[in-house]
Amino acid sequence: MTSTNEALGLNVRRVSVRAYEMAVESARRSGASAGDTGAAEVWAELEEVGIAAGGQLTPQWENALAAAPNAPVQLRVVATSAGTTFETDVVLLPGLGLATTQRAVERDGDTVREPFVEMVAFPPEQVWQEVRRVLPPIDVVRDDPRPTTPSGRRAVPVPDEVREYLARQSGDGNEVPGKLPSALLEGQDEWHRVVAGGDAQVGVTVAAYLPGQGVVSLGVHRWVVVGDALYAVDVASGSVARVEAGAIAYEVVYLVTGAYTAVAARMNGEATR
Repeated sequence: MTSTNEALGLNVRRVSVRAYEMAVESARRSGASAGDTGAAEVWAELEEVGIAAGGQLTPQWENALAAAPNAPVQLRVVATSAGTTFETDVVLLPGLGLATTQRAVERDGDTVREPFVEMVAFPPEQVWQEVRRVLPPIDVVRDDPRPTTPSGRRAVPVPDEVREYLARQSGDGNEVPGKLPSALLEGQDEWHRVVAGGDAQVGVTVAAYLPGQGVVSLGVHRWVVVGDALYAVDVASGSVARVEAGAIAYEVVYLVTGAYTAVAARMNGEATR
């Protein structure tokens, strides 16, 4: 018997943004074809990478893309390093994980988004491996899951005004952070380097789709790398702490596990009514 992952294939599919958007639209309109869209060249692109055949999405890809908005567990990963940002959306469906990534590059002060999207199907239990793939190639960022020990966690003193700024900056994206006075940004203290963005940044949001409630955010985390040091920024308080390698992986696994638990609890509650 062919599994869903085998049917979709685990290799990276790289398609134009237009082709990706057409594939999503087709999946969510239940079978729109090349004849419906009048864009045969785009369907030819989808067929070339194995997402479509005969002017239609393959059943496996159609089902996966159609189900993605209501996936039980969903992640948003934004990772920036050396002027390059990877924005990745991950959905975990029963028996299938699907990640879509678009890259943006800073050029002459402007952010330029590449006109391509990468799509990867993978076993859900390999979610950390897929997240790690789009993170900056820095050991302290990509290390395997390991909790930070109490002795390995060190709080970094941060002025109250800066804490408030970091909390706004690290929230759900709906609040625009105010500008810090330039005097506060001048300096080489530890917190100055974190506020300035360090050498790399990683933000992860984990959410669950709960029947009757829709997509509910369960955790938002942010990390900043300065040299070989990793700092966690608490999104609620704006506090900063230096943490150990493996902290990002540990939190991703922890949050995903919590999301599955929340979904199961909700489903069990619905079943007992």
